[in-house]
Amino acid sequence: MAVDYARAMAGYKVGAKAGHPVCQFQVGTMSFRGIGVDVDYEEAWAWFEKSAAQDYAEVCGWGVYCCDFLLLPIAPSVSCS
Repeated sequence: MAVDYARAMAGYKVGAKAGHPVCQFQVGTMSFRGIGVDVDYEEAWAWFEKSAAQDYAEVCGWGVYCCDFLLLPIAPSVSCS
């Protein structure tokens, strides 16, 4: 069975907008990797920040990696503080 990533993203966005940190992390990850949507690093970082603000542990390590090694060269307007 094929996965409908665009539909999965739509579902995760409902949860993310409702404030669920796991959904926020998933939307960030899918935006970062271009899964079901076009790659959008600033969108990804915005969702990572929202998830991290709720102390979702997985995003804390992933977000630092993205910021230090990937986002700064690509999207310098993204704040890593």
